[in-house]
Amino acid sequence: MAASSEILLLKCAKFRDEGQFIDVRLKVSDDVFTAHRIVLAASSDYFYAMFTNGMKESRQEMIELKDESITKERIQATHCYAAVSVGCNLFVAGQAPVGGFSLYRYDTESNAWEMKQLPSTLWFNNLCILGDYIYAISSNLGQVPQRYNIGKRQWQSISNLGTNIYYQACNIGAIVHQSIFVLCGNTNYIEGRYEPAVLHCFDPAKNEWKEKARTCQPHFGSSLFEVNGKLFVAGGRCTPNLNYPTPVEVYSEETNTWSIVKQEHIPANNLGAVEIEGRVYFIINQFPFDSGIRISPGERYPVPLDEWENLGKIEQCAVLCYLPLKREYTKSE
Repeated sequence: MAASSEILLLKCAKFRDEGQFIDVRLKVSDDVFTAHRIVLAASSDYFYAMFTNGMKESRQEMIELKDESITKERIQATHCYAAVSVGCNLFVAGQAPVGGFSLYRYDTESNAWEMKQLPSTLWFNNLCILGDYIYAISSNLGQVPQRYNIGKRQWQSISNLGTNIYYQACNIGAIVHQSIFVLCGNTNYIEGRYEPAVLHCFDPAKNEWKEKARTCQPHFGSSLFEVNGKLFVAGGRCTPNLNYPTPVEVYSEETNTWSIVKQEHIPANNLGAVEIEGRVYFIINQFPFDSGIRISPGERYPVPLDEWENLGKIEQCAVLCYLPLKREYTKSE
């Protein structure tokens, strides 16, 4: 369900960026946000009440919002797509206030935001860091990937991932052994089933992509991430439109093959919990969250998940990432 919601939001974002189906503009101070009423109403009780209770704003094409402390936060929350951290800086890819897409930098030390405009009208929902660069890759494979030099504060294009008409929605990039990996769902439908997903690898030194092995099963909206130097895919579903869960798989660079990872200690759940390398991860909005739970070798009993039910309440439009915790926060009083 989370994966389906993400695809829906990305399509709405694309419509908004292209100016399609826009039916309302929100003015906050000097900023103007283009939007769709139905998306605002679905993501916020504030806007739902505004559009359904006969208020005058429900009929206006331009709505001026006075409460900046609330409305800016709520509007921007529906416009964020990916985030990564570098030291004390958090980088977020999201919708620009006046259309288009931007990269935002948040400094946790100074508690300040800075907007870094993208080089064109491109939009990205996948960010990953390798060396001195932030790589920005779109689920729309027709868009040319970009990378941002953190030190020089400059954008540049990199080699295109590919133009296969059957590939869609490349997953969040994962870094393994100084290479960037992304996984593309394969919509090619043959003999009553979808084809397996396709792994791609980017070599920054050569500026080229190589197509690697296909997964054992189809994957749509799954998460690609690294654990102990290995590449795993988990979460998502095995068809583009139906919520049939997919198995956890691990990739071997030595043999260029995928294999299925048995889930011996994780009961059936709707929290996105999976077992990988003796650890329990929760896949939340395509973000692999390490719970800190460790499974001892030889353990025979399933892992209890009752205390983690609140993870299922995280809003599906939320973007998650890790930030380093300051040492003073961990000191006991």
